[in-house]
Amino acid sequence: MMWQVFLIGFSSYLILGNITLGIFELSSARRYWLLALLLGAALLSEFIYAWFLIGKLQYLHLHNTVSVWVSVAIFVVFLVLGIWNLLHKPSGEAAHQKSVLKRASVAIFFHPQQIPFWLIWGSYLVGQGLNVSDPTVVLTIALVNVLGAGTALILYSLLGSRMVEFAKRNRVMLGRATGIICLVLACSEAAGWIF
Repeated sequence: MMWQVFLIGFSSYLILGNITLGIFELSSARRYWLLALLLGAALLSEFIYAWFLIGKLQYLHLHNTVSVWVSVAIFVVFLVLGIWNLLHKPSGEAAHQKSVLKRASVAIFFHPQQIPFWLIWGSYLVGQGLNVSDPTVVLTIALVNVLGAGTALILYSLLGSRMVEFAKRNRVMLGRATGIICLVLACSEAAGWIF
């Protein structure tokens, strides 16, 4: 079961986002101290989100009112992110680098995608027989998730220079794609209320 958790953590950073773009920028600029700081903060945040959400999964399944409010919050966050990404106009190169690092820093601690991510994957793991009422199991999952996410982020920091150039050339397209994905996720969340 833990290899699945490793893959979940690893795959969570395969999609380009603010954190991975921040890792790319710092790696390509050879700002290793800030890179280590950003990696450490991202992995600490990964641990906290996974530990907290997996640990509270049983509570959420038992209390329907909380589940409804979580669902509404997820919808609002994805709707706002989707609209913002579709309407946001890219700035100049220097402002872009500063903006990427600022958004990466914010995304590490305010990472709303983590909530549905762990609710979905946590429910999957529970369905596979995971005992989320055991604190040792929850702690192990959080640590293995950090190992998977850390592996992905370190690989990006080592191999990311070509990907940074691609991301720079295609900022508008990537922003629109992210906006559309967020809007689709918001619609999917809202569809869950109806069906």
